Amino acid sequence: MPSKLNLMISEELSKRYPAGTGYLVLGCEKLDGHQNTEFRRLLRESGIRLQVVKNSLATRALTANGIGGGTQFFSGPCALVSGKGEMPNICKVVTELVKKYEGKVVIRGGLMGELALTPAAVTQLAAIPPLPVLHAKFAGSVQAPIARLAGAFQGIARSLACALEAIRNQKEGSVPPSSPETAASGPAPAAA
Repeated sequence: MPSKLNLMISEELSKRYPAGTGYLVLGCEKLDGHQNTEFRRLLRESGIRLQVVKNSLATRALTANGIGGGTQFFSGPCALVSGKGEMPNICKVVTELVKKYEGKVVIRGGLMGELALTPAAVTQLAAIPPLPVLHAKFAGSVQAPIARLAGAFQGIARSLACALEAIRNQKEGSVPPSSPETAASGPAPAAA
């Protein structure tokens, strides 16, 4: 039977990680005190929280909230990383910091929605551009064909206007002064 303290910790974890929360599982036991403080500060500056957890309590709390798919990555001392931002941004920040603290911090896995993330999947997710960039690319891809279509219509309208202008000039009996025919033949003959 769990102690009161373990029940309180499990309840607190349930509150911090409600259903639908994505998280990463890190192994950062090789960081010394100064590096650990610096690592946490860098995460905090990006709006990301790191919490060292007892595996059994975290597994119990996360499974109770329906987000226990990533608990398979709990082995040895672990820390949960989560934030209010989008999961690709969190993965990007964590992946950059893992490179900085090479060998001392390890991504063990994570959970996004109902999908368990392997370390390779976390790295791939970190390569996804931020959502505003994706929105801009999508808008550009939608706008490009519309702009070409508008240009085509404008070209047709311009050709039609030039043809109508030529017909009007022909009916009036004059050729516009800027046409190549006028320049080659000289001035227009005087009407008799």
